[in-house]
Amino acid sequence: MSSSEWITWERCPRCGSSAAVGWKAATDFVDPIEFDCPGGCHLGIDEMVRNFPARDCSDPPHDQFGC
Repeated sequence: MSSSEWITWERCPRCGSSAAVGWKAATDFVDPIEFDCPGGCHLGIDEMVRNFPARDCSDPPHDQFGC
């Protein structure tokens, strides 16, 4: 797996803890590629995409990604 370009804190869909989600630019969108929950929860790629959909780089407040 490639390394993330951005990290955001999101609510874990399993336990509700604040989990780190790693994002990487892919054309006009930023896709989630990594997930790290302090509660030890693990998400498959299908669960990550369902819970953290790709974000439009140019759409505030997601322009923080600067892609």
